[in-house]
Amino acid sequence: MTQGRLVGPLMLYYAQTADPRALTLAGWYAEETLDRCFEDSGLLLDAANNHVHSITSTLSGILSYAMATGREDMIQKVERIVTVGLREATSTYGYCKEQLWLESEQGESNQVGDLIQIFLMLATRGREEEWYHRAECYLRGGLFPAQVTQVDFMENHPSPTCDADRNMASRAVGGFGFPNPTCLMCTPAQPVNTIDITQGAAQAMCEITRQIVTRKGE
Repeated sequence: MTQGRLVGPLMLYYAQTADPRALTLAGWYAEETLDRCFEDSGLLLDAANNHVHSITSTLSGILSYAMATGREDMIQKVERIVTVGLREATSTYGYCKEQLWLESEQGESNQVGDLIQIFLMLATRGREEEWYHRAECYLRGGLFPAQVTQVDFMENHPSPTCDADRNMASRAVGGFGFPNPTCLMCTPAQPVNTIDITQGAAQAMCEITRQIVTRKGE
């Protein structure tokens, strides 16, 4: 599944450079990943593995490729994977598990952001009310509540020896981590603010903003 995560970055690179090699490579990875990791029905095969963010980020990239190249078969398969294959890992209101096979309530904001971007892309094809509704539910019910806004429970490092140890509580504000279904921490030792997860959440919010902001003349 890891190779499938290259499709999204390759599509972003192609959008900036129009380099046909990036589009070709993205297509190879998209085809191979869909064939090896998912049934035609949308159910996950063992090769899809356990890490939900790897799956959702792969699907977001493949959907971007499919829509750019007019691959209706790929678009429909991604939709089936989202609605059928990920049904047990997701919720109606925005929570999404971090690991498929573990008996844990730990979620992750990254895949919530991935799914929001997938819903927004699917909305441009029709059934706008359905897909925009799902995107808004995930934004309001999953992403926003998981953001760190209160840090009174955190203690600063008593003897900081480097910049990373200083003012840790105040610097955690605005970040994202691993929420449980109620958007609280599962364990006291759970990370509150994780850099790559915060980046994934920010990417989703940027895409939402791009969808709702219009320019004069458009």
